[in-house]
Amino acid sequence: MSYLDHDAADSFYLLTIRSYDVRLIGRSELELRLACLCGMLDPANPLFKPLRDSIPPSLRHEVEPIDDEDQSEVTITHEEYTEREIQHAASGRSFPPPPVMHLVVHGVDGMKKWVFHEFDADPHPSVPHGHEHGNKHPKCDPYTGRVYDAHRKEITKDRLSRQTRISLWRNPKFREFALKAISWYGEQYPYYSFRVPHPRRLPKFR
Repeated sequence: MSYLDHDAADSFYLLTIRSYDVRLIGRSELELRLACLCGMLDPANPLFKPLRDSIPPSLRHEVEPIDDEDQSEVTITHEEYTEREIQHAASGRSFPPPPVMHLVVHGVDGMKKWVFHEFDADPHPSVPHGHEHGNKHPKCDPYTGRVYDAHRKEITKDRLSRQTRISLWRNPKFREFALKAISWYGEQYPYYSFRVPHPRRLPKFR
């Protein structure tokens, strides 16, 4: 059978998470859609395993790849929940993300040294934020342009210019990336207080 390519799967994942985030769909629909997505992925795709491991047992049949040559009747049986699955459900944690992805912004002067991680549990100095290429520190805040060392002290000489920030936030790939990071963080850490009331309304410059 043919599988979804990575770009199509990524777009479907983003749309599903966004729909859940704005309450167009509920938790059960979220899990069903992601189970169906997993069933359309090549098992070799890096997104497959994290999604497969997080799907409730009652939806596991949605994930099994279809064998075009085997048309025999399939019997779906009830599965017992493992201790890990019970604890996961009891914890109330959100649907886990695919493997960690990162973005290096090209075509924006002053941004070549910064790498942005999509699923970064650390909110300092912002969500999202950039790490110096190959290092954990320093880190940059794409909203203010400020750059901080490992002690959270600002490195003023490295501050991003206003023009660099304008170019960055006008970059469509970065905007899509930032929206994913913000949506994921708000879902994983619902009590985190963003510094603006509506963090998903990404900055616009005129």
